Amino acid sequence: MADENTEKKDDKAKAPKERRRLVCTRPNASHSISGIAFTSVTLGDDPVHVSEHVDDDQAYERLLRIPGFTPWSGDEKAHARTIEDGLTKSRRLDAQGLPGPGAVADQQLRRTLDEQRQSNRNLAARIQELTQQNAELAAENETLREKIQALEAKGLRVAPRAQAAA
Repeated sequence: MADENTEKKDDKAKAPKERRRLVCTRPNASHSISGIAFTSVTLGDDPVHVSEHVDDDQAYERLLRIPGFTPWSGDEKAHARTIEDGLTKSRRLDAQGLPGPGAVADQQLRRTLDEQRQSNRNLAARIQELTQQNAELAAENETLREKIQALEAKGLRVAPRAQAAA
């Protein structure tokens, strides 16, 4: 009985791992995600990023938990040449430390977001400055109103000032 269980475990260990690919539908995906090479492929009308074969079960499962990643279910033979050519290019870029097209677009997007954040901080500072000026003018206006009331209480009439042209 123990020998049969040992044989079954040995058979599983000897069985070749399933060769699986992932598809990433995120628009700015990199050519290398968690050490797995990806390449852009158009499936129908949709551009997607297809991975190299993933043998690491943990990496495969980890990426599947991320929104936008799904198991590859395409026709391997129909896209084999395109995928392999793209993966070769992705690996070359990665080896040279160069960003892929998705990474460049991602850097541009991050730069734009950083500029927007800085612009928002500048606007928030300006709003705070104007709010402070408004509070100071309101306080000054109240002081002038009190002085006018005091003069009118003494029987003096204060003529309204002409409004400045807008």
